[in-house]
Amino acid sequence: MQELSYDLVVVGAGAGGISTALAASRMGVRTLVLEQEQEIGGTGVVAGVSCWEPSVGGSGIPLEIYERLSAIPNAVGVYSFKHHHCWAKSEYPVFPGGMAVIDPRMGYSDTLRRHGSIGIVRDEAFVRKNWHGVQTEPTVLASVARNMLGETANCDIRTNVTVTQVDHADGSVGSLSFEQGERQYAVRARFFADCTADSVICSQAGCEMMFGTEGQAVFGEPDAPAESSTSTNAASLIFRITRNASRWVAGPVDVPEGCWWRHSFPFCQVVEYPNGDWNVNMLPTMEGDDFRAMPYEDAYSECVRRVHSYWRYLKSAWPDFGDYEIGWIAPRIGVREGPRCVGEHVLTELDLLAGVQRQGHADIIAVTDHMVDVHGSRPDSDGSQTEISRRQGEVERPYGVPFRCLLPRGYSNLVVASRGASFSHIAAASCRLTRTIMRLGQAAGTAVGVAIGSECLPRDIAGSVLRSELRRQGVTDLPD
Repeated sequence: MQELSYDLVVVGAGAGGISTALAASRMGVRTLVLEQEQEIGGTGVVAGVSCWEPSVGGSGIPLEIYERLSAIPNAVGVYSFKHHHCWAKSEYPVFPGGMAVIDPRMGYSDTLRRHGSIGIVRDEAFVRKNWHGVQTEPTVLASVARNMLGETANCDIRTNVTVTQVDHADGSVGSLSFEQGERQYAVRARFFADCTADSVICSQAGCEMMFGTEGQAVFGEPDAPAESSTSTNAASLIFRITRNASRWVAGPVDVPEGCWWRHSFPFCQVVEYPNGDWNVNMLPTMEGDDFRAMPYEDAYSECVRRVHSYWRYLKSAWPDFGDYEIGWIAPRIGVREGPRCVGEHVLTELDLLAGVQRQGHADIIAVTDHMVDVHGSRPDSDGSQTEISRRQGEVERPYGVPFRCLLPRGYSNLVVASRGASFSHIAAASCRLTRTIMRLGQAAGTAVGVAIGSECLPRDIAGSVLRSELRRQGVTDLPD
């Protein structure tokens, strides 16, 4: 087994991992990034979750990446809503969901607000005016991220990696072992960052974890259900359609005509790519409970069958897609929720309702204003739908994520920058979006850089010091 040594090991190269590694390595931290997929980028690349929804908190690394993409033809665009089934009055046929198109009139600054609406159903004028997002080209995003990390000269990237063991004692991670192909490695580091969707380091290191939906008694959240459960946010298998595709994905021959997994086909969110293709997100493809109940390979195979069934339905429901075909199905299912660590602070619905000015945290390192976005429901006997979470509403004002949410309780040299950070189920449904996770990563990597420079631990860094360094890096939207 070959032994390696770094200042920081980042496991997971999605939105959080890329930003963690970039921020740290720019500060001179010798960084190793380990990614299980063959390419970096996380769900934004391998699962097709390439849309950055409207939200405050887009300065810093997200803006840098957008600017890099903007210099490349057909790499990125800003979208506006064109159709939504909630608004259709005289339109026929009604689009079965929401459709957003690239809008050359809009720029990045137009994508930085979500709050202030009473919801998409009743507030069409506000949504059309204010809700604009970013659609990226996934393969180009991965290339840009690699180039940015390479420019630091302090970051090594290894893909197709499996973490096999995490060695820890007394609240400190000492080393981890991983396999890459047939070779085995052990790597020691001063600090570790868990940026994985499944909390790989935290789970193996014995951190206290949360999973599923917390009942009201756990955190006192007003919109939590009465009892806790293992129910999680649902999953989606995203696919891409293209006009006159030269290499389209052949569908299985055994797909039934009708929807067999629920009472009717679900709605979808369709967003135009800069090159004119469409990103199709069935909301959802599979319930969280169903996804966890079967082996991943079986879940993926079933989701592919549902994609082909849904595409046949969508073409008949929306004739404008008549000359399109499936050009790509994401090789990974987009999973919205997994295990979450218990940190020095657990972000809950109470933080979301308070808003950034009333939260009272001195260590807020990211802000957002996205809705509590829970997908998935169970069909009742009468065909109606019972939501997993009762809160599906917009937040009234931006709220902040404290740095303590990135610090697993009782651990000294471990930070978390992913949807596995210290969030309740309700809070995670709001702050799991790409740009927010990028900002968590930027804060995590910056904290490691400050800790190494100051010979201290991340948890010992004053909030004012960390926020000052983030502002120096171009983060302009932190509260005073």
